Amino acid sequence: MKKVFDNFTIEYTKDDLSYIENLIQQFLVSYKKIMNFFELNILDNKVQIKIWDDIEEYEKYIKSKIKKIYGVSIKINDWEVGRTITNKDEFQIHVLSYKERLKRKGHSKDTLDSTIKVIIHEFAHTCHIQYKKYQPTLTWFNEALATVLADQYSDQKLVLDCTLEELLNGTVNYLRYYTLGKYIFETYKKDAILKLARNNELLKQMTPTLLEEAEEWLDKKYNNSNVKGK
Repeated sequence: MKKVFDNFTIEYTKDDLSYIENLIQQFLVSYKKIMNFFELNILDNKVQIKIWDDIEEYEKYIKSKIKKIYGVSIKINDWEVGRTITNKDEFQIHVLSYKERLKRKGHSKDTLDSTIKVIIHEFAHTCHIQYKKYQPTLTWFNEALATVLADQYSDQKLVLDCTLEELLNGTVNYLRYYTLGKYIFETYKKDAILKLARNNELLKQMTPTLLEEAEEWLDKKYNNSNVKGK
């Protein structure tokens, strides 16, 4: 089954019938806010959103598509529930249905809202990719933007117990990315954030400072109880 809108299509199955209308309504509100944040009036391509009701088929498609586009083989982590495949020719968002999401490592207690937010998260990636003109960006900043714009961890205590090396290597978990993102959004003006979103060299230079500032910010926020030294 498929629904078609001006800027996106969404393909789903009978597994999603109980929540698809709610999902679409939430996405219709959120995607406009994200486009506005990135100052995008139009998208280069219509976004194709697909909700998968089979984990094996999801992984098979993702691996095949990545191999075809980038010429590399990838391993999909057992916790993965969604992925963006975006280039100049097509914008795709792939997510597991709520039923399949619950089968993934660390997701057995997820709510339906988590499935909706992961689509918003992946759409934030899509807009960011277009905004930065398809140039690379450090993983931590990609995920910091997407998790904050999707408001994914607002119900959890912020954590930043990572080193600069872990951050630069992209081996930090999503709550840590979100924590850095929250600091940046609460401290820096939008113009400064967008400058980092487009200029990867500046981002690399600024990352040590941003981490140090965020640690101090979080230390004050939680009375020295939540941060370990680098």
